[in-house]
Formats: sequence, structure tokens, C-alpha cells
Amino acid sequence: MTPNNAAFAKFIALPFAAVLVLGSIIGSNLDGGSKNEAPVSVANSCKADWTKCADNADMANTYKDWFSAKYGCKNAASKLARFGTPEWPWLYFGTFLKGNDYATKGIAVLFEDGAKFQNGFGAMAHVEVRCEYDLRAKKVIDVTISAK
Repeated sequence: MTPNNAAFAKFIALPFAAVLVLGSIIGSNLDGGSKNEAPVSVANSCKADWTKCADNADMANTYKDWFSAKYGCKNAASKLARFGTPEWPWLYFGTFLKGNDYATKGIAVLFEDGAKFQNGFGAMAHVEVRCEYDLRAKKVIDVTISAK
């Protein structure tokens, strides 16, 4: 039994047309917003200038040089290790203080509680690392490592 060519064409064409229409509807809404919204200038945003961040969370999640603070803190803390090489989690220094004082004072305080430093007996001990980072000078001010 062979299918009728016209019926077979309708059978194939209708789902194909539906997929095309649905795809064009979804594709037109991918920008996620209204076309009337004014774009935020990168030069005037928190991404480029930490003093323009709304709060500490905005800075930690948006500011383009936040990684420099995290890496600087990791590097400074690693230099303080007395025995062996510290072990760091994949995403280190992901904890910060609530509030908006980073942008007002220019000092960021970062925390890491998933690091392990070797103790005098050769065992890896869980520690908490607290780091103060000067956003203006772009350098670490202080690092404190304490046992958990």
C-alpha cells in the first residue's frame, strides 16, 4: 500500500511549518526585554568602575576586576603557608560581606572556608582565610588564616 502523495505531503509539511513558526516566535523573544529600554553604558556601570556598584554583591558578581582581588588573596594566603602547598576549592573566595561598604570605603573583605593548609604533622587541616583587599591600590592589605 503506497501513500497518497498529496496526503503524505500534508503529513510532512504541517509539522515542518509548525516548527518554523514556533522557532521564529521563540527566536524573536530571545533578547529577553523590551526594545524601548536604554542600554546601560559599560563605562558608567559597576562592571567597569567599582565605585558605581550598588552593593557588595553587585561588585562581587559584576565588577570586571573582582577576579584580581580573589587571585591576589589566594596568592597572598598561599605565601603564608608554613608547610607544603595549600589546597584550594575550584571557586575560591566566593564569600563576601553583606552591605555596600566595599564601594564606599574601597576595601573589600573576602572569605574562604574551603581551603586546606598543611599542619606541622603533615596533615591537611581545614582553615578559614580572611582577606582584605584595597580596591584603589589593587593589592592585598591583610590575610588571616585560622583553624576551623
